[in-house]
Amino acid sequence: MLHPLEALALASLDEGVLVKKLAALWCSHYGNAAPTSGADILQWVKEDFGEVVKKGREKAVRLALGSEVKRQVAIRKRRRQRTAGEDLLELKPRDGKRIKALLDSILGQPRKWVSPLRTGTGAYAQSCFTSGLVAALIPTTIRLRALKSPSLLVYRQPGDRARSYWVPGDIPRIDNVLLWLIPQKLHQPIKKGLVRVEHDGRHKKARAIGVDGSVSLVSWRKVKNYDD
Repeated sequence: MLHPLEALALASLDEGVLVKKLAALWCSHYGNAAPTSGADILQWVKEDFGEVVKKGREKAVRLALGSEVKRQVAIRKRRRQRTAGEDLLELKPRDGKRIKALLDSILGQPRKWVSPLRTGTGAYAQSCFTSGLVAALIPTTIRLRALKSPSLLVYRQPGDRARSYWVPGDIPRIDNVLLWLIPQKLHQPIKKGLVRVEHDGRHKKARAIGVDGSVSLVSWRKVKNYDD
């Protein structure tokens, strides 16, 4: 919580300047993986700084904060890249630095999804660009009701936001995880060439496409049904 005089100083700023200042504070607090939801930002502002936004202007400021945080995050990213002095495009396609930077830019840094204290060894150690998804695994030390130390599958498909899904922690390879997500009843038809499967990450389903062109959607397997 700010000192009362500092909160008063914020409340006295013009709305445009206030939005830039609050966005800068938000980015400074959350670092390079700052979420960009205007509603979350405004709630944080109210909790930490008090009522510095004029009444009746909450909706407008909420929208402005979301856009301004995205702008400032992009600026910070460009500054980091310039400071690094290394052109990622000149690295080999499977170079670890290039892959990590690409995953961070597409999926967000691992700490966005799991606290470093609850992350296992090698966050984003396995990654893939397949089945319409850009995906990576974050091993964890978390205990769920159905499973101990699961991994968090973080993924994104074109035109959608990054999402996450719990998967068994003892499946270390991402290609095997993507196969595990598909219900067992489809595995034999896949092997026989009767269907091909595409992942629909937005709806957390597998799209089975038959040789006759028929399409059916089946839900991804869940960790509670690990052995099914």
